[in-house]
Amino acid sequence: MKYKLSKYAKFHNVHDVIVLYNSYLARAFQVNECVYQDLNEANKRGYIYIDENNRISGVDELIESEILVPFDHDDEQVDRLAMNKFISEHRTTHDKIGLIRELQIVLTDRCNLNCVYCSAGSNDSCRSSTLKYARIIEFMLEHLQLLENSRDADRRIVIRYFGGEPLLCKEALLDSIEYIDAQYQKKHIKRKYIINTNGVLLDRRLIENLGKYNVQVNVSMDGMDDYTNSLRLSKEGRTVFKEVENTINLLAESGIDYGVICVLNKINMEYSRELVDYWVSTLQLKQVFVERMVFSSEKDIENIHDYVESLLDIYYYGNSVGLTVLGQWAKMFRLFNGKNMKLLTCGAYGKIASLRPDGFITSCQIISQPKFATIIDYINSSYYHDSIKSQYRLEYCENCHIEGICAGSCRAEFESTYRNRLCMFNNELFRQILMHKCEPVLS
Repeated sequence: MKYKLSKYAKFHNVHDVIVLYNSYLARAFQVNECVYQDLNEANKRGYIYIDENNRISGVDELIESEILVPFDHDDEQVDRLAMNKFISEHRTTHDKIGLIRELQIVLTDRCNLNCVYCSAGSNDSCRSSTLKYARIIEFMLEHLQLLENSRDADRRIVIRYFGGEPLLCKEALLDSIEYIDAQYQKKHIKRKYIINTNGVLLDRRLIENLGKYNVQVNVSMDGMDDYTNSLRLSKEGRTVFKEVENTINLLAESGIDYGVICVLNKINMEYSRELVDYWVSTLQLKQVFVERMVFSSEKDIENIHDYVESLLDIYYYGNSVGLTVLGQWAKMFRLFNGKNMKLLTCGAYGKIASLRPDGFITSCQIISQPKFATIIDYINSSYYHDSIKSQYRLEYCENCHIEGICAGSCRAEFESTYRNRLCMFNNELFRQILMHKCEPVLS
């Protein structure tokens, strides 16, 4: 039978090892020089015959992973058919809510800390804004009505509270959870509440109140002592490490679902294994969220090889001592060589409705434009439909050798002025993961 190399088939030379990779399905194989030459010649020729008398090693794996495809296979047509099917399945009308499975509520853009890498702490009272309780309830009830009337059998929702610091609005947070949870319960809708906080304002009484509901509290903590946590500062300029550590211990004692979020930065990246040992031995964590820094300047990307190396050291060493390391960047591990792979694109491509402190709705708590007055306005907009159409096929990413496994990453960063630095990070991460995740050598 006549075959050809898929347009998504890419060769990589990593430390003198040849890797054959499907950039759409994220399958990778090491190949020896002989297989490389055979496939390279076939690519120049435009085809290769495969039968019992002419079989290259590992051909079944190459066909199954769609690195080799039938000669009459039309990649573009398959892409279009798949996208048309996807769009028709998720067409949104007034009686169908589309893809939205997460509500974000940004209670305020104010913060009680002044962390070096975050602008929230610099918001003063003249410029800052805080959501009114009535607007929060209006937003939640609108979504509840849409979810109730939808034809979707999967009736569940995640509600995530952000800031600034959301616990500056404790009363609005608790009252809104209490009210809407009763409404969800009446309609038999599964729900989970997630609160991202710096942890300083959490106390035993608040934790007890939150424990009445299906709440997960995620606490930001970047280090294991004052030095490695030194970018997280109070308004007076002191580190808040001990206060946050005490909060985490309170959460552990309470039995409430909680997590720790660490942003790997230029200070703590030098202590990757010490961080893991602290999380496991001192805090007795089973999992941790490690987020990468935002590459907002050229200096942030200067030592990108070492930075990625530290991330991967945390991931692999963590796994070796029983710690699950999560984070948006870690999706590459889950996608490599996965069967029936489903791309993990950014939720801002149609899966999130975010209520901002000014009362308007956007596609994510980081993205400020365009704004919508209601969820209906949002899901019926051309912006929403274009988001759904583009989430698996970003124009800028087309034909990139890591397109299928990257999918543009964070939408807010992807659409920013520093997109190229984000791409540099994703490419370096891909290169360093590749050798760990390759399937056996095809020889």
